Amino acid sequence: MLSLRETAQRCGLALSTAFFWRHKILDAIGKDLRSHVLEGIIQSDETYVPDNYKGNCLAARNLGKSSSEEHIPAYKGLRVSGHRHGRGNATHTRGLSKQKICVACAIDEQGKTLSMAAGKGMVQLPYLDYALCNHLAEKTVLVTDRSQASLRFCEAHELPLIQLKAGSESQQSKPYNLQRINNLHGRLKSLLRPFKGVATKYLDNYLAWNGFDMKHIGVNRLNIKDILTDAMNCVGECSTYKEVLGKPALPFAGFGENSIHSENRAISFSRD
Repeated sequence: MLSLRETAQRCGLALSTAFFWRHKILDAIGKDLRSHVLEGIIQSDETYVPDNYKGNCLAARNLGKSSSEEHIPAYKGLRVSGHRHGRGNATHTRGLSKQKICVACAIDEQGKTLSMAAGKGMVQLPYLDYALCNHLAEKTVLVTDRSQASLRFCEAHELPLIQLKAGSESQQSKPYNLQRINNLHGRLKSLLRPFKGVATKYLDNYLAWNGFDMKHIGVNRLNIKDILTDAMNCVGECSTYKEVLGKPALPFAGFGENSIHSENRAISFSRD
């Protein structure tokens, strides 16, 4: 994926127009991918990216909203440390902390993917509920690493589970390995690296593109254009610029420190 400036230059568009149309298209792709139901042997794992609140400071002003209240930068209200850091720089807390966004990912034997920004910090059971519930068909087998969250998720929903050690066991021959999901993670990191950090509010859009690109590996770019055109024609109404700008800084529901939804968001699991 090209940078916005290069995209605008090649298409003869204003930078703002290129931005809005990028996210209109990615929103449309995301709606399609989030309707996927994964089947058969499903590989699932999590990856982590630094939180990023760029694009939130002037969002209200850009939407034409005025307020007499003093504006508080998003990183002060939403980041655990309350500190800001430069684009592409490491977070202030070393290791896996609440300054990292947990991205729950899954891929089935047919190459259908599901990736969602699910919460902050180490993966928890509510994160997997949020990302995977209602997206798994009957008679599925979940293949994961040896995380406790995956074990509790499968116990709660009575799913068959195969857990593999990292390293050689996860790379063993079929049918049970984690090679597809590791490839998905690698492609995601390669996609995000040139941008030096994407806003967390738009992270799901880039996850959608990564899943779309993974699904069409080896397809000629001219054919990709036709596939995208067909997908957009099936969407109906695209997101408006106000909907693009007005996305919440965190695309997932809030979770308390004890793995409880702060907004009491009810999540139901359906195997129908």
